[in-house]
Amino acid sequence: MSLAQLETVVSNRPEKPVCRARRVLSERTIARREKLRAGLVEPGGLVDEVEVLQDRVRGISSAFKPRDEWQDWLTGSVATLMVRIDRCERVERKLRELASYRAIDFWEDDQAVEVETLASKIDRDPGRVVAKMRRTPAGLEWLLKRWRILAMVEPTDWTDEQRALAGRLVGGDLEVDTTRPGFAAEAVLELEARRTRVEDADAILRGLVEADLSEDAVPGLVKLRRYLRSLQRQMTWYVDQFQVVYPDNHRSDTQGKPAFFAATLEMGDTKTRPGPSPTRYHETTKRSHS
Repeated sequence: MSLAQLETVVSNRPEKPVCRARRVLSERTIARREKLRAGLVEPGGLVDEVEVLQDRVRGISSAFKPRDEWQDWLTGSVATLMVRIDRCERVERKLRELASYRAIDFWEDDQAVEVETLASKIDRDPGRVVAKMRRTPAGLEWLLKRWRILAMVEPTDWTDEQRALAGRLVGGDLEVDTTRPGFAAEAVLELEARRTRVEDADAILRGLVEADLSEDAVPGLVKLRRYLRSLQRQMTWYVDQFQVVYPDNHRSDTQGKPAFFAATLEMGDTKTRPGPSPTRYHETTKRSHS
């Protein structure tokens, strides 16, 4: 019998239901869910970024007092970066709220999607995939289903496809003899014994995400913060250019810059960003006006 036929047989068999206590939401959790849903569906307080950008330009012009077209361009660039940084902060807030909301009602669904995404990579990296699957209830179920299929047949009767599957389910460890009689049944027992500990750890993680206390479980947050750091590096470079042509504009350290820049620059990486030569731009501008 092929692996596909065995999967069909198992899926059609009436399995013993797994006894899990139905999750009952507390009144506090329900109230938080409704608050999160309302905030996500009707964000409110939409920001007119064009108007904000104009206000930023006026504020920066007042603080730095640009003297030529080069510094006028720097002023507009700094204002644009400030608007983008503000947007990143708003996006992060919504990402965290969305993760909390989905943890309340769609935790199992999202885990199932993650497991299927992992499963598609098991041929390329079985060790890493199996290790990750053993950490979640949905991953354990995925592994258990396949070990149960293999346990229905004696290893001596396995097809090449089934032997390859067993090898992947042990993480590609060549030292493990998966064809030993009873090995598949032992694997099922080991995973079932592990289930309680994994479900307890999963419940803790879910509670942290619901309470917005876990950043690792927020999709897109790492990428967003990487983008935010790049904006902060650009901000540092642009503001420093106000000293290149006219050193008397401001001192080169953060304390010499206006207060509303200081906090932004101290948050980010202080590495300078390479860019065009402002001195050459300044000299070219002066010749064009003469």
